[in-house]
Amino acid sequence: MTIEWNPGFETCDAQIDYQHKCLFVLVNRLIHATDSLQARECTQRLLDYLDAHCAYEEMTMHKSHYPEEASHCLDHTKLRTKMRALQDNQPNLPPALYKFQLVVIFKEWIQHHIPEHDARLAEFLSYGDTCQASL
Repeated sequence: MTIEWNPGFETCDAQIDYQHKCLFVLVNRLIHATDSLQARECTQRLLDYLDAHCAYEEMTMHKSHYPEEASHCLDHTKLRTKMRALQDNQPNLPPALYKFQLVVIFKEWIQHHIPEHDARLAEFLSYGDTCQASL
């Protein structure tokens, strides 16, 4: 199983799209982890990068006075909370179930956050001259 990036996820903001692609790579590394130690290391890398990605977007929103900053940041908080809760529960889960739950969370984020939040942010940052992420 692999989660593939496709052009429908593009926001047309080069930095945001690059960071999203990196998140896909990190999720796929975790999916393909072969043992618990490797899964823990991949999870930590993913969460660290997710924190950096959210911090980048949040700084960008704040500096640009983005009107939807609060709801966008709340969505980041919800995702990070779900991911950390799953990480905390990892030792209690069979590896296949852990990976399945991670994929469910990530796919939910792809289907909701990118087209609903990130595409609007990218459009705002480019003053409307951008494409929309669509699924």
